[in-house]
Amino acid sequence: MSIVNVKKYSLPQQTHIGPVKGILALGCGCFLTYSKDSNLLHLWSATGELLTVLAGHSHAVKGIKALADGRFFSWSAVGTLRLWSADGEPLAVLEGHRSVNNLQELVDGRFLSWGGEEDGSLRLWSAAGEPLAVIGESSWGISGVLRLAGGRFLVWYGNDPNLRLWSAAGELLSVFEGHTAKIKNVRALANGRILSWSFDKTLRLWLADGQSMAKCSVPDLVEDVLVLADGRILSWGFSESDLRLWSADGEALAVLKGHRFMVDGATELNDGRILSWSSDNTLRLWSAAGIPLAVLEGHTGSVQDALELADGRFVSWSRDNTQRLWSAGGHALGEISEAEAARLRYANQSTQGEDVPPVVWQIAGNVLVGRSTVTGERLCQFVADNAIKHMAHSENAVVIADGAHENGGLYFLRPNAVLLNSMTKRSARQA
Repeated sequence: MSIVNVKKYSLPQQTHIGPVKGILALGCGCFLTYSKDSNLLHLWSATGELLTVLAGHSHAVKGIKALADGRFFSWSAVGTLRLWSADGEPLAVLEGHRSVNNLQELVDGRFLSWGGEEDGSLRLWSAAGEPLAVIGESSWGISGVLRLAGGRFLVWYGNDPNLRLWSAAGELLSVFEGHTAKIKNVRALANGRILSWSFDKTLRLWLADGQSMAKCSVPDLVEDVLVLADGRILSWGFSESDLRLWSADGEALAVLKGHRFMVDGATELNDGRILSWSSDNTLRLWSAAGIPLAVLEGHTGSVQDALELADGRFVSWSRDNTQRLWSAGGHALGEISEAEAARLRYANQSTQGEDVPPVVWQIAGNVLVGRSTVTGERLCQFVADNAIKHMAHSENAVVIADGAHENGGLYFLRPNAVLLNSMTKRSARQA
């Protein structure tokens, strides 16, 4: 790898003051950035030319989001949202929130925004940014929003143990009462039912109108759930080593015992079997009914993820920095390279009809690596001055920020990771 001095281009004076906190790739091929404690946004060309500085916010920008038509939103520390055209022209100022957590663009063109810790309200806006409705206000901040069929919204708030169902027009339809502690998460099921789990160590099933169907009690806080193809539910706890299998109606079916430490994840295989992995460094195969079939040993660190391949084999990734290949029956086929694991991952996605780009970008500390999704081989890489904190890419460019430089730490790269422009105080290195 060679080390070269990067040519510093003459950038405009109105650039970032402070580390970059967010990068957004826009549909026009431009990039939008904002920095720590700054009320300005910067719009850049793919080659690093500063096109315009977007002023308007009176307080630090906290988030940005692109819309389907090319416009974009930004929001600030005091809850003001601003709508901008694709070329950075101000279109609307949306006021009412004290803080903003996020927003969603709805199918009909409207927007739904919701508050952060200091603001327990949801607000509906027209496609032009006009206020339409305030959907509930709570003394607790909003923890989550789940959009349901028919434009309805299910919302859960801070320490509130109840869920609230709102119509598309902002009318309260139902309050889901039953949990006795704050909600951890909620999932919509294929049959129209709702599944929720809480810090009260229960899962609950609800009908679409909020009628309680079932209560599933567990000995530990539920960390996550997996909804199986036939509607059954698999859950595991925050510190529990067991998995629990429930019917689609919430009836306890089986406890899957075998792991020695907490379960980190699980997936359903194409033939209905279940594969789980754990901090005990193993993976385990179970029948569809939860009967133990095989213990997959070989990793020396916690297993982080696993993927079933089209031919029935699967790949696992571990904190021991290795990738291992297993037969469909769980027999060890050996350790494989990072490149081979990447190739298998993306080859598997393409067989399932997913749109797979020719290059996938990976960040490891201060190194950005571009890998072929066909062969898994390393095609290119770029080494930044400091650990890379943010990245966005389009067909024509990749933009990264190392989050350390006072003037932004931005790097504008070609799709082959060749540096085009930078905003750093030191030289960068490039392969």
